[in-house]
Amino acid sequence: FVDLRILNRQLSVTFVGSLPSASQPPAVAVLHHPRGNIGVELLKAGLAMVSERTARMLGPTDVVSYRQAEAAAKGQKVNMWRTYVKPTIEGVAETNGSVVEVVTGDTLLILPTGVKYDG
Repeated sequence: FVDLRILNRQLSVTFVGSLPSASQPPAVAVLHHPRGNIGVELLKAGLAMVSERTARMLGPTDVVSYRQAEAAAKGQKVNMWRTYVKPTIEGVAETNGSVVEVVTGDTLLILPTGVKYDG
C-alpha cells in the first residue's frame, strides 16, 4: 500500500517532533502526498491506528481527520479492525460529584455527591 504510493516520488515531509528515547529518538512526521495525507489513507484502509503519544504533537485539524478515518475503518471492520468489537461501558453513565484526584490525562477519581471523603 504505502510503498506503491511513496517509493521514488518527490514528497514533502513536515517534522512535528520526536519521542523520548534512550539513544536515538524516533522522529514524528507528516508525509504530504500530492493526493493528500498518507496517514489518513492508512487509517481509512485499516492499516494503522492513532497513537496517543504522537497525536499530541499534531495540529488539531490533523487529529480530527485521523480520528475520523480510524473510526470509519472500525465501523467498516476493514483489515486490522475486522474483528473489532466496540467496548460497552457498564455501570453509571452519568454522575455528579467532585474530582478529588487527576490520576492521568484520561483517568479521574470522582467523589460522588453526598459521600464523605475520609482520605
